[in-house]
Amino acid sequence: MAKVTSLNNIFKYSILGALVVWIYSGCKKSEIYPNIPELTFKSIYFTNDPIFTTDTLIGVIFSYRDGDGDIGLNPGDTFAPFNSIKGENDKELNPYHYNLHIDYLTLQDGVFKPVIIPNTTDTLRYQARLQNITPDGKHKAIRGDIDWQIPPAFDQGIGRTVKLRIKIYDRALNASNTVESQVIVFP
Repeated sequence: MAKVTSLNNIFKYSILGALVVWIYSGCKKSEIYPNIPELTFKSIYFTNDPIFTTDTLIGVIFSYRDGDGDIGLNPGDTFAPFNSIKGENDKELNPYHYNLHIDYLTLQDGVFKPVIIPNTTDTLRYQARLQNITPDGKHKAIRGDIDWQIPPAFDQGIGRTVKLRIKIYDRALNASNTVESQVIVFP
């Protein structure tokens, strides 16, 4: 009779062990990233778009990682600190109104420098409001790619050899690291 009890115990513990392994393997493992967004430049590409007067748009692809997932704004995020504050010449003064900033750099005397828009002291910058991409659920860490298209700035009097400098802000007003594209040479 002792053998039956031993077999029953072995069977019970085997079932219990298998159940624990099954439950544990089904749990989603959350990724851990810093709460300040991290960017990595991936690539650029060119594409024709009949909406724009220029022949080519630049597509830029970069990766992001963020530990608390607070990248992007909702359409209603228009009050401080995300409100628009206009200055002279209708220049946007609040860096948080737009959470994506892409600057053009041009090759001048062997060094890449920000492009100054002719007859101003402003640098050539494309700004946009990325939409909220915070996931639902308990685990908020996110990572992915952003593919953004911008028109080239030939009409701004820049050269044909440029780079793009990219930075984003999250909703906690943390600035990401700044990444740069490879050298872009237009024909």
